[in-house]
Amino acid sequence: MSSPNSKLQTPNLICSPQSPRPAAAVVVDVERASAAWQVLVLKADRVYGAALRHSLERVWLSAGVRAVGSLAEARAALAERPVDLLLAGFGLPDGDVLPLLDGTVAERGWRRVLIVTGRKEERVLALLRAVPIAGVFDPEQEDLAWLLAVLPEVMAGRTYWSPSVLARFQRTTGGRDTLCRRLTRVELLVFSAVGDGSDNAVAGLRLGMKPSSVKSVRGVLHEKLGVQHKGELIRLAVESGVVRITAGGVHRPGFENLLAGHREKRRGSGGPFPVGTAGARPGGGAESSPPTTLICG
Repeated sequence: MSSPNSKLQTPNLICSPQSPRPAAAVVVDVERASAAWQVLVLKADRVYGAALRHSLERVWLSAGVRAVGSLAEARAALAERPVDLLLAGFGLPDGDVLPLLDGTVAERGWRRVLIVTGRKEERVLALLRAVPIAGVFDPEQEDLAWLLAVLPEVMAGRTYWSPSVLARFQRTTGGRDTLCRRLTRVELLVFSAVGDGSDNAVAGLRLGMKPSSVKSVRGVLHEKLGVQHKGELIRLAVESGVVRITAGGVHRPGFENLLAGHREKRRGSGGPFPVGTAGARPGGGAESSPPTTLICG
């Protein structure tokens, strides 16, 4: 049975129990396994990140644990000292975590990464299943004691996807009539560019397209997605995770990688932006089907 992650094919998924083990038992297990791990906690909520760092330091006495709250800080910290484990949220004040997940181990500065997030939008899950992560832990459904039990298993090469995340996979990315499967690469790019309410001219500058081309694709989007006006398109973009509007600005998960991949493809073919062609996989890479059950090890 394959993992939800196309680049990480380890079939050893950990089952989440109905009741996590007692915290005292977790402390003994983790301290024995942790050795001298170097860990970086990357969470936009700095209070949450600091609390997680203090919890890890209390049970992993020999580990080095740092906490940062932005993509820029994470890059600097990883350049200064690579880590064995990166615990990262998805959405950050200056973007999303995806740029940290590219490249070789030496280039990216971490050996294993577990995404800790309660976000389950369709676009976010489609992106996460195409990157080399050890899984997704849902802190809204599972507690710290179980996270501490999961981490040594993750460091041993196993994967962990919270049951709530797997259930969401099956309701969204598992079906054929999903948002990302219905749209072509270009349509998804335009959807990302106009999903915050941008007009055709602004979106065209963002994409390197003529406003008239953006308008044409926008019309296709309205038809495919069954929306009548701009407000409905914005609502659908936010609900599906194609755009995230925050106090710090608008974030478009996976947009830069998708745009770079499309530009590379255009250079190779020499053709214009196609409209209405066969859909591309979210994130520009191959996907695997998520497992329907967890395998208890």
